Amino acid sequence: MTLEIVKAIKKSEEEAEKIIADSISRSSQIIAEAEKKKDEILKKALEDAEKESARLLSEMENSVQKEVDEIIKAAEEEGKKLKSYALKNIDKAINIVMERIVKGHVNS
Repeated sequence: MTLEIVKAIKKSEEEAEKIIADSISRSSQIIAEAEKKKDEILKKALEDAEKESARLLSEMENSVQKEVDEIIKAAEEEGKKLKSYALKNIDKAINIVMERIVKGHVNS
């Protein structure tokens, strides 16, 4: 009976060692899979961040270009108004200058 008990204990120890070895192997696989998933998640996060950065930059460039276009348009309109105003008054200015020239020559 003692021999059977020893054999049973030995068998239990061997099974326990196998369970431990399998557990170690499985834990190594789990760690490797976790590392791989971590790398994939980090890579995706970086790609997403780069895409978002490019999108925001594009939006910013479009917004700035729109603002520049509006400023240019306003400046062109203001220039047209000033030119129109100046052209309306050019005849008056010419007459004033001519009167001064004529008066200057008459008084000389």
